Amino acid sequence: HGFRSMPMLLSSAVNFWQSLDPVRKPIKMVYGEFNKGGNSNVHYLDGIHQSLKVAQAVRLFFEKMDGSELAQLVHTFWPSGERALSALTMRLQENRLNQIEEPLRQLSNALKHMSHPEDAPAWFNPIRLRLTEWTKNIQQNNLPLTLASLAWELRTNRLHAQAIMALDEALLEAILMARKQSSENLTAEERNKIFKEALRDLEKDLGDSLWKLHNLRNFVAHGARPDRKQQGRPVGSPSGQLPKFFQLLQPILANPERYFALQEVPDESFQVQA
Repeated sequence: HGFRSMPMLLSSAVNFWQSLDPVRKPIKMVYGEFNKGGNSNVHYLDGIHQSLKVAQAVRLFFEKMDGSELAQLVHTFWPSGERALSALTMRLQENRLNQIEEPLRQLSNALKHMSHPEDAPAWFNPIRLRLTEWTKNIQQNNLPLTLASLAWELRTNRLHAQAIMALDEALLEAILMARKQSSENLTAEERNKIFKEALRDLEKDLGDSLWKLHNLRNFVAHGARPDRKQQGRPVGSPSGQLPKFFQLLQPILANPERYFALQEVPDESFQVQA
């Protein structure tokens, strides 16, 4: 009976080896039995190794927001899902956060309108259900709220630097939305100018608090180098500051127009004389 454990031991060894070797070579697992005086069958046990690859790919997506391996596993029976997962992964890895709405829509549509679900292997159905739930949690009514939901998911998985950048981007997109602007039509300099003007127009304590979030974003994005205003002083644990910023932004993202909409100045250049 000891030989019956060999496929599992081999799977464990191969899985460990592949975690160290970046070159993922194809694996074939063959199990033979010896029957004296009878037929000796040979069994292919690739499915054991495949199941480990599936588990690893699923964890990589839900814990690290990297869908590259999962996309490779579904390409034969779910090409629209492969494209959506690859596009979403690329946006996140390249920090193009204000462009995640489109791949999220593509993923949602691919989940709803799968061409031939009967062609999918049995292991895919629970993954499909989990992906559907995940997408619904991230997708919100607008980009600022979607980015905030993404930031929360990143924080939950201890991807604190990415969470801070996503939350800061949510604030910037809320300002642009309230002022009827779009990142697609603005340069980085124009976006920064609108951001500074919007925070300057706020009540001082609130504006200062939002500046702290933006400074924290710059702190983690620039290798933890304080800017000149901080004069070399540490800003504290970035991950420890995230909860208060989520709480601070909750009412702002729910109604950005209340905080950031431009106030119309009445035109007093023409007055009717009595």
